[in-house]
Amino acid sequence: GLAARALPAWKRVAAVARAGRGLAARKGRRRCLDGLRAWRRAAALRRLPALRAAVGERLLREAARACFERLVARHRALQAAADVITSRQPHLLELFEELVGRSHEVRREALWQWRERAFGRRVLLARGDELRSRLRRLRLGARLSRWRAYRERALLKARHEVQVQQFLLSDV
Repeated sequence: GLAARALPAWKRVAAVARAGRGLAARKGRRRCLDGLRAWRRAAALRRLPALRAAVGERLLREAARACFERLVARHRALQAAADVITSRQPHLLELFEELVGRSHEVRREALWQWRERAFGRRVLLARGDELRSRLRRLRLGARLSRWRAYRERALLKARHEVQVQQFLLSDV
């Protein structure tokens, strides 16, 4: 009897010991993994300032390149506009060369005059669009006021007809 009861208890103690060793091994691996994660995080944080500086430099280079590309595109557009103007009116180029041949202040003013001539058409077109828009609004306002007047006259006429009908139907 006693040996028969002691054997299953012994087996249970052995099973608990095995489970404890497995749990200890898992805890040890977990501590190692936690340590590895902490080391990786520390290494990443140590590299972070250098990465931020590299990203900042890259963004500055890209911004400078984009600004330069925009400047070049605007210069090309200005050159194209000047070519169109000089092809339409070749005498302007001679006038421009005559004006540029003077002193620095005169050259600056000549450039401003040239720019005003080149972009004057755009300004005129914009003014024309604005005037057309204003005219559309005025016409629409006039139409609305005529419509209101028509509605008021129709209401007055309908009220008058109702009063006339009531008078005719009354026993006066």
